[in-house]
Amino acid sequence: MSCENRRFFVGGNFKMNGDRKSLDMIVSNLNKISVANTDVVVAPPSIFLQYMASQVQSQVLVAAQNCYKYEKGAYTGEISPGMIRDMGIKWVILGHSERRNVFGEDDSLISQKIRHALKCGLNVIACIGEKLEDREAGRAEKVVFQQMKYLKEATLNDDGEQTEEGNESMCAVIA
Repeated sequence: MSCENRRFFVGGNFKMNGDRKSLDMIVSNLNKISVANTDVVVAPPSIFLQYMASQVQSQVLVAAQNCYKYEKGAYTGEISPGMIRDMGIKWVILGHSERRNVFGEDDSLISQKIRHALKCGLNVIACIGEKLEDREAGRAEKVVFQQMKYLKEATLNDDGEQTEEGNESMCAVIA
């Protein structure tokens, strides 16, 4: 594939940072962006998803930083892919290192969340990567391979075939 046919991806995750004033300054700059063949996606904290989506007027898209594996239920603090889509947001980040290392999400749960998000029509930014201690101990390749195995499984249908959603709606980020 030649460079002129290649589509690039640039993403920014605000993590648990920002307030409306700082977001307004960021949006002011984002609204000036015009880059060919490039998807630009930003992920503010969930409390600001709708605000950001209503303020961004350029080619920049907004992503949720997380979603759960079920559409509804007694899951305090979680948001579902359907809720995200209802706000007009088409992207979600799943499997980020903080979700793995701070909140204890394992590959199996992340795989379930990815599968459900894709099934619900979201584009997924799937994060993979090892901890520093894994890298220093020479386990980086093993850790990343295991994460990729679960990522692949998340994009397969019940017959073990690649889903159209998983084929077209994934963007893997190695952190």
